[in-house]
Amino acid sequence: MTSEVPRDELKAALAARRELGEEYESALVESFMEKIDQAVEARVQAQLAQAQSAGMPGAAARATAQASHQQFVLGIVSLRARWDRGH
Repeated sequence: MTSEVPRDELKAALAARRELGEEYESALVESFMEKIDQAVEARVQAQLAQAQSAGMPGAAARATAQASHQQFVLGIVSLRARWDRGH
């Protein structure tokens, strides 16, 4: 599982939306969000493993990884809200 979603995938999703029309927007967004969720999960797991290998106790490592995940999700939600206001 990769920890990044290539920008090309976002560009492809936007191009598909333009080509297929609004009726497919929900499915395209869901598909892209699933890829983002997978990337976030991989990143959190990597941070958790790194923190634990550095000697950080399990609970503290999980809290650190979870905080990072929450910041990322907040950024995605903010982008989606901005997108919704613009359309």
